[in-house]
Amino acid sequence: MLSRVHYRNRYQRLDTLYRIEDPWDLNSARERFRFEKTNQLIQHEFGQVANLLEVGCGEGHQSQYLAQVCDRLHGYDVSTRAVERARKRCPTGIFSVGALDDIADDGARLYDLVVACEVLYYIKDVPAAIDTMSRLGASCLLTYYQTQQEHLDRMIIPLQLVGRSVISNGDDNWIAVWWRNK
Repeated sequence: MLSRVHYRNRYQRLDTLYRIEDPWDLNSARERFRFEKTNQLIQHEFGQVANLLEVGCGEGHQSQYLAQVCDRLHGYDVSTRAVERARKRCPTGIFSVGALDDIADDGARLYDLVVACEVLYYIKDVPAAIDTMSRLGASCLLTYYQTQQEHLDRMIIPLQLVGRSVISNGDDNWIAVWWRNK
C-alpha cells in the first residue's frame, strides 16, 4: 500500500491504509516513547503552548500527548477515517480533514507552534510545506526518522534552526528540528 507514496501527495492511498485501525502501530511502546520525548522537548523549548497545529494528526495517537502541552490543539490529516478516530481518541482537540495547503492562510500567524511529526515523507513539495508551516506558526517543530535524514536534511539545512536533537530508543533514532519565525 505504501509503494510509491513517499514524497508524492498520494493521499488516497494513505486514506485507504486507515481501513484498518492503527496501520502505523502508533500504539506501540516504541511510538509512545517518541511521543513522550517530543512532549518533553516541546515543554523544554516552548513551555506550555497556547495554540498548536498538528500536521498529519492521523488517528490522534500523538494528539493525545500534544494536548497535554497546549491549551488548544488543532489536528489536520488527509484521511477522513483517521480524523474520525482522532476526534474520538482526543475529544478536547479540533480535527479537520485536509492537506497542509488547505489551511486558510490570511498572512497572520494562527498558531504558536506548528508540529509535523513523521509526515514530511508523504508530501511532494517539502520546501513548500515548510514554508506554509512557517507562515502559519510563530514556531515550528519537525521530526523524521533516521532513514530519511539525508533526504530531508538537504531541505532543512537552509532554515535558521534554533535547535536540533535526536530522540533515541534502542536502534531507532528520530531527528527533531525546530525554528522560530520572525
